[in-house]
Amino acid sequence: MSYGITKTIPAGDGLETVNSLYDGSLKEYEFHMAGQPSKLKVGDYVYTIFNDELHGRLKIKALIPGTTNPDSGKPRTLILIKVTRLTNYLSRSS
Repeated sequence: MSYGITKTIPAGDGLETVNSLYDGSLKEYEFHMAGQPSKLKVGDYVYTIFNDELHGRLKIKALIPGTTNPDSGKPRTLILIKVTRLTNYLSRSS
């Protein structure tokens, strides 16, 4: 069974970052997750949210456990996603 997780792209990263995730101009992107996922694995999906809107899904390329949140000192996992160009993606302008 395949699982997924929703992750919000920070407002400070801007709509340009969101569009670059789907137009192929970025090769990978990193999300952070508190703790270690119990069911999430490589090959599952990250559903991307920006400005309270779902923009699409991207396949998880790697889960890197053992990192620490620099602000809280608590453990976290880095989620790297593989960016692939979508031929039918319509970028959104601000």
